[in-house]
Amino acid sequence: MPDMLVSDPLGGEIDKGVIKEGDVIWYLQRGNAEKIEWIKLKWTAHVGGEDELDGEMKEYEVELKLK
Repeated sequence: MPDMLVSDPLGGEIDKGVIKEGDVIWYLQRGNAEKIEWIKLKWTAHVGGEDELDGEMKEYEVELKLK
């Protein structure tokens, strides 16, 4: 899980075509950071706007190539 105290806030919706910039910091607990070629991010969020907290939950997944 990212360390949100040292990460930049990326709030708001991320829809197709939206560009968000900032740093999200993870502390590697094992392994060698220089050897990581890709990461997979998975998260669950409410479908709809930020104020629709009673809405359906959806799982999202993305793979990011790092090198």
